[in-house]
Amino acid sequence: MNAQGEPATAPPGGAEPGKTPIEIRLVPIPARLGTPDARPFEQVIEFTGIIEEEAWGHRDAWLGPASSLAEYSHSSFTHRTLLAAWRDGEVVGCGRVRYELDANDRTAFVWVATAPSVRGQGLGDRMLALVEELALDAGRSTLSSYTDHSAQTIAAAAPSARRLAASVGAAVIPETDPRARFAMRNGYALAQMERVSVYERAHGENGLPALQRALAEAAQRTGEDYELLSWGDETPEEYIDSFADALGRMALDAPAADLLVEPELWNAERVREYESEAAIAGMGLLRAAALDRNTGVIAAYTELELPAEHPTLAHQSDTLVLAEHRGNGLGMLLKAANLLSLAEVAPARRRVFTWNADENEHMLRINADLGFELLGYIGSWQKVLDTE
Repeated sequence: MNAQGEPATAPPGGAEPGKTPIEIRLVPIPARLGTPDARPFEQVIEFTGIIEEEAWGHRDAWLGPASSLAEYSHSSFTHRTLLAAWRDGEVVGCGRVRYELDANDRTAFVWVATAPSVRGQGLGDRMLALVEELALDAGRSTLSSYTDHSAQTIAAAAPSARRLAASVGAAVIPETDPRARFAMRNGYALAQMERVSVYERAHGENGLPALQRALAEAAQRTGEDYELLSWGDETPEEYIDSFADALGRMALDAPAADLLVEPELWNAERVREYESEAAIAGMGLLRAAALDRNTGVIAAYTELELPAEHPTLAHQSDTLVLAEHRGNGLGMLLKAANLLSLAEVAPARRRVFTWNADENEHMLRINADLGFELLGYIGSWQKVLDTE
């Protein structure tokens, strides 16, 4: 959540004297970009980029209209809603709702953000109430959201400020942070901290040779029980069912601290839908997996996303070693292998962003050994709505 500040000081409705009232409405998802009908959607996605830059000082994790349009297109597995606040044709706020299309699910993700020019007028509260209502109407009463905290803003907090922490992990954020205050004031509890890190492939001995050494050492540790697989945008048919099963384990096997996380249905159809969305968005995919030679199933996988908006970087998507295969060096094996593949197929993409649970000490050690450096943290918050 990137709505900030204290409760409203402006009159109800979000309008200051002499100013046009703010209107909140759903954002229609266009069939294609570059048309008059697509303009509202494009404006809202651009607004999210402004919010991203405000929080981090850059837009390196932001996805633009083309990538976002693919994400918001029809899905057989996930529902997404986008709404925005407007004043005089300008976007001054944004809200999102996302949940799995499983009638038994009770969780949803919600997020709101407001422009600095309208903070302190109650707009964030209004938008949050609306996205919560949309989630509750869909039968989702346990809501999660996130707040961004760069290392610089954390370091700049007053030493006397009380620190907030999840029940596990070492990361803390200052209670005085306006995003954290907004979340707490609206009934959200800090459930997990996530570390944001970046890797930049060096030149010389600390670049490719270092990755090759890491891969060789990891391969020696894993031995002959696993086969290293690698592929790009389209999963080979012979592996797709096993890969889908592994993707479904991500929701259950990944560290979640105090977050309530429900199972996700993954099958071959969903894998192909995701790959189709990525292709439409112009986003490349780069995967590495470990195949258990004894069972013929995928025991671990990792994935890099290559966004069209950012030709010099990649986003680390999932990395998961199934619980029953941990302790065999597969995490390092796959991450080193995929970083080497990235250098081969997209040498201009030297930077890689990754997000990891702060309590996931093993994966954090792997990242540190590979050269990832801390950028900041994301606070994951959760709230249970009253359904009575």
